[in-house]
Amino acid sequence: IPSSVILKAAGVYDQRNLGYEGDIAVGISDTGTTTSRQISARSIPTTCTRWYLPAYLDESGHMQWIESFIGGGRVDLGNGVIIDGGLPKVKLYGARCLFTPVGAGSNMDVLEGARILFEDYDVKIGNFSLGSEDYEDCVNDPTAIALNGYAAQGKIPVVAAGNSGPAARTIGHPGCVQNVITVGAWSYTDDAPSFFSSRGPTRMGREKPDICAYGGGRELEDSKPKEGILSSSCGFIDASDLIPNRLAAIAGSSMSTPLKVIIIAQWCEEYKKK
Repeated sequence: IPSSVILKAAGVYDQRNLGYEGDIAVGISDTGTTTSRQISARSIPTTCTRWYLPAYLDESGHMQWIESFIGGGRVDLGNGVIIDGGLPKVKLYGARCLFTPVGAGSNMDVLEGARILFEDYDVKIGNFSLGSEDYEDCVNDPTAIALNGYAAQGKIPVVAAGNSGPAARTIGHPGCVQNVITVGAWSYTDDAPSFFSSRGPTRMGREKPDICAYGGGRELEDSKPKEGILSSSCGFIDASDLIPNRLAAIAGSSMSTPLKVIIIAQWCEEYKKK
């Protein structure tokens, strides 16, 4: 499903027609960016959490997909297929906190990525399309303390719920943290939760996710055709679809998260103007 279709269905274009085009600072903590334009994505100021590794290297294409979805340009691919970014006027910043083609990283990298976004770049909204099931505490660990602290300062951390559903108690970390906005995946085709989307409550009994948004995937795993969202991408993710065109239609709560970031940015802009 092209990103433009998803943006229209979610009401993003309606808000843009009212003048809410995302004139706000948004950060993405993920797999890095690139120094060159990739289809509709763009190079954005980015810092790596590890000084000895490059920030401008996105082997997977994961962060570039998100960049494009939030603030990329409109590109007509023909046959009625249009990819677009939700916020034409957004100020985008990045932190590379995940590494290798599969996007591995540590809790300390996630913590440092949040610091880079909210302190160094002073963004209002942070997109964290990442998570781990390997955790024991969502209250007293350093990442939880930091994210709750940023939220108390008026920052808005938006975090993917995870892709470990449909079983209960599968919300990942830091999606389990109390004062982040945790986003689950919703099927555009079925108008129901995506089969893979992590379910609550958290292991500590907290009600999560807070909200769902279109993220690809069907309600039932075996349903045909499969559902993914098409946005700008390259690298490992593109190679996985066997079409070497720098594009990939992918699904996950990672895709739901930037859609909710777009909507929250428009809400913030509307609130500020009123």
